Amino acid sequence: MVHHTKDAPLDGIVASRWAQLGAALGRPVTRFAPSPTGELHLGHVAHLAWLRAIAEATGAQALVRIEDHDRSRCRAEYEVAILADLEWLGFAFDPESTTSLAGQPSPFRQSDQPGRYRAAFDRLREAGLLYGCTCTRGDLPPPDPSGDRHYPGTC
Repeated sequence: MVHHTKDAPLDGIVASRWAQLGAALGRPVTRFAPSPTGELHLGHVAHLAWLRAIAEATGAQALVRIEDHDRSRCRAEYEVAILADLEWLGFAFDPESTTSLAGQPSPFRQSDQPGRYRAAFDRLREAGLLYGCTCTRGDLPPPDPSGDRHYPGTC
């Protein structure tokens, strides 16, 4: 059990918990999974700084995975730019993922794995856990006081 005081830094607490998890399950793995719908932005960089600190503190393997599921907005040139920016910023990821993303297909690019998603879809269908939905964002009610829009369960 990890004991800490209220003055212990959060990153130390998180690193300690991750280390415990890694000891129980093997080497932890974390990932950065941008969607190539635009260029890298400051939110990405902040997330990367956190991810790097966690990976270094815990000895986790850090991977890059391209989440290009939004086929209408994703662009190959954005993927190339994101990977170039990561290298320029000095964020080191496991070469297994970065080298793989330089080629086609890659197990670290979502669109290159249709069989995995088909198999998951089939398991959900067989379990009766799928339903059809034709709702769009325009069908959602206005935002609540916190600014969130919630699916009303119409489908």
